[in-house]
Amino acid sequence: MAQSEPLGLLLDRSQDKIALLDEEGTFTYVSGAAEHILGFEPDDLVGQNAFEFIHPDDIEDLRREFQETVQSNTVTQETVEYRHRTKDGGWVWLESRMSNLTDERLDGYVISSRDVTDRIEAERERADTASRLEQIAAVSGDVLWMFDADWSELLFVNPAYEEIYGKPIEEVRADPDTFLETIYPDDVPRVEAAMQCLSDGESVEMEYRVNPRKGYKNWVWVQAEPLVVDDEVVRITGFTRDITDR
Repeated sequence: MAQSEPLGLLLDRSQDKIALLDEEGTFTYVSGAAEHILGFEPDDLVGQNAFEFIHPDDIEDLRREFQETVQSNTVTQETVEYRHRTKDGGWVWLESRMSNLTDERLDGYVISSRDVTDRIEAERERADTASRLEQIAAVSGDVLWMFDADWSELLFVNPAYEEIYGKPIEEVRADPDTFLETIYPDDVPRVEAAMQCLSDGESVEMEYRVNPRKGYKNWVWVQAEPLVVDDEVVRITGFTRDITDR
């Protein structure tokens, strides 16, 4: 058996699609993983130009990355993400590693690809959810906020903070300790104690006075929860409602 035959068998058992492309992007070799990732038999792809299978929105960037990689005068490796057509006409997201390393025994440049469709779709779903939540928070009359576990970093707060607490968001983002300056001095010890309880993993509900611009005459109701991962507080989140009229 020729030396290349057992190597081919090993590559065909890889979960990643291994391909060789010439400088024009034509497949000269494709491993068996192409079938379970894309639905194509390797022989369906060999001799075809790889860019004919790329989503129109991704072709230009991918072609540029490929050409810059293989034509580089120094050792170059790049990782790219793009959509590849499947045999049934659908699309999968691939993450491909390409390099300009080759030699006369290889009939092209090695491209190793894996299916990352689930990850890409999950990331997009999270981004869409975050965008919708930010839109809701932007028009909410309540203050929605999130700090890290030791209150050293403000992770999120919506515009209602400035109206209720009477301080610019930029100030508390730059220095979270300025949050305490918005609270009526006699109420600060209770608030600090509540902050410690939250850092220790306890939920908190309380009322106190805020807003130095209005002489601390605004009363607020606060509900806050620690976010715990593996028995460790990683975030503290809550909302604040103006209850002055009540």
